[in-house]
Parts: sequence; structure tokens; C-alpha cells
Amino acid sequence: MGHNLISRRFAGLAGTLAAALLFCFSALPPAAAAPACIGADVVAEMRAGDVAAYRRLVDEGDGEINGTGKFWRLEKAGLAPSFLFGTMHATDDRATALPPQLRRALAGVDTVIVESLDALDAKRSEQAMAASRGLLVYGDGRGLAQRLGPDRRAALARELAKAGLDLGKTGALKPWMLAMALSVPACETARRAEAQSVDVVVAALARDLGKPLEGLESMAEQFSAFDRIGEDFQIEFLVSAARLFPRLNDVFATMTNLYVEGRIGRLKALSVILAEQTGVSDRANAAFNANLIDSRNERMFSRALPSVEKGGVMIAVGALHLPGEGGLVQRFRGAGFTVTRLY
Repeated sequence: MGHNLISRRFAGLAGTLAAALLFCFSALPPAAAAPACIGADVVAEMRAGDVAAYRRLVDEGDGEINGTGKFWRLEKAGLAPSFLFGTMHATDDRATALPPQLRRALAGVDTVIVESLDALDAKRSEQAMAASRGLLVYGDGRGLAQRLGPDRRAALARELAKAGLDLGKTGALKPWMLAMALSVPACETARRAEAQSVDVVVAALARDLGKPLEGLESMAEQFSAFDRIGEDFQIEFLVSAARLFPRLNDVFATMTNLYVEGRIGRLKALSVILAEQTGVSDRANAAFNANLIDSRNERMFSRALPSVEKGGVMIAVGALHLPGEGGLVQRFRGAGFTVTRLY
């Protein structure tokens, strides 16, 4: 992706607050699909060239509780079964091809719960972003370039230049927004104009089946989770995104492969390893996990539980919210449900 394309993307984002946000995707019916993103397998390269990193990936990824699997059944005596499905913001045909057992489960439930209803509707998402402007952009007229001292500004400008981005032309966007804009490859951005992501496929099928849709979070709450990371840590992730940018297709393709294989623990571990390799500190990673994963897991669980206690619910949320001691799978087990991995 060249500088001019990035500049146009940011110009549009500054005006509409919509173009580069990961949570915003097209809800249009799929057309003739553009080719999926193709890239080298980062895990295979790691296995061949960085044995220590690969061993860590396997140990941490496969050692993550509930780290394998993306579709789970929730059961409790006297209730119709509910289901938990981990999604990904990707349009790859392998990811969006819902298996028959998931389709049957969708047909059998009474209600489908997704992360955010705002993100499924272009008008609602635009309104939510406009209402949350202060979480996305600086409100004092100064952009990131004007908020840093000379040395730090020069260092950041050098890093962003690796992604073809001019720090002086990023406007008032906050670092987390810039990082997100650099984290979706051009091939995936183009494909989202024609094809549905996993999230949208599930919601569209639910609507086709006449199932009521409910949301667990507002987009404002999601934006707040990013903003709470803190500016310094946001900058660390922005630098990391810029350093990974030359291999963005490879990283995205590898993450998609891991998702398709149901290796969610490895997907999580790879994200941490790549962040560390590109300069993200332990404190920044901890802040990310606390705000983007742990606190949201707690919120999603508490809001979904009353519906699941009635039975007959399908929950579809980002796959990284499923594994771990604080993940949704374990939280529902702790609430007395028998939770069984279906695939």
C-alpha cells in the first residue's frame, strides 16, 4: 500500500470516522468475491528459523485453557442448549464457510447475540462514531505530531515512514486509530467491499432465519476500551504496526490460517510474540489484555448470562474472547454450564 492510498484513507477517515476502523465492515450481500489475502506462513518460517519463538508459540498457544476450538455448546439441566461461536473480522472463504452443525444450531436457537449491533449497520456505526468522536480524535486541534517532543516526534515519523505514512498528515487521529488503520491489509479492505466477514455472515444468516439479534456492547464502549490503553502504550502499538506493515499480508494470512484451524490459543500467542518482537513492552501488552480482552470478557459474560440462563441462545463474538481462565468458555463453566467443544 503506497503513501497516496494511505493518505486518501486517512483523509476519508478524518471526515467520516469510518474508513479504517476494524469494527466497521460492509453488510452488503456477497458479490463475486475478490481473491482472499495471500501471504507467507509466519508460523512455518518461525518453525524453520526461530526455534525458540516457535517453541514458545506452541507451549503458550496449546497450553492456553480452551485454546483449541471456536464452537462450543452450553448445557444446563432444564434448559434448551445454547452455543458460543468465536468469529474473526476476516472475509476469507474458508473462515466464512459456516459448517452444517453451526447452521443447524442457528436454526434451532431462539436468539442470536453478537458483539455489537452498531457495527452491523452502516448508518448506526457512522452515528456511533460521530457521537464518540472524542475517543477517536484529539479534541484540542493538535494532532499526534504536535503532542510529542522533537526527538520522539522524529523517531515516530521514521517508523511510520516504513508504512508509507507521513506523521504530519495524520490529522488529529489518536494513535490507536492509526495503528488499526495499518493493521488491515489492502487486499482485505478491498474484499470487504464485496464479501462478508465471519461476523456479518452469522448475523445475515440469523436474520434470514428470522432470529432476533441482540448486541453485547455499544461501539462507544469498544472505542473506550482502546482509548483506556493510554497514549504512550497506544504509540507502542502504532510503532509495532508500522514495523509489521511490510509483512502485513503474511501476518494477516497466518492469523486467518490459525483461526480456520481453530488454534485460537496459538493465534493469541502469535499476536503477543509479534508485538514483543516489534517493540511492544510487557506493560503495554498487559494494558491491552486488561482493557481489550479481560474487562470486555467480564462485560460480555454478565450481559449474556441472563439470556443463556433461559436457554436457546447463540453467542457470536471475537474468537479471542473464548480461551483463557477469564475467557467466556471458562466463565460459563463457572456459572454451572457444561461446556463442550463441537469443533
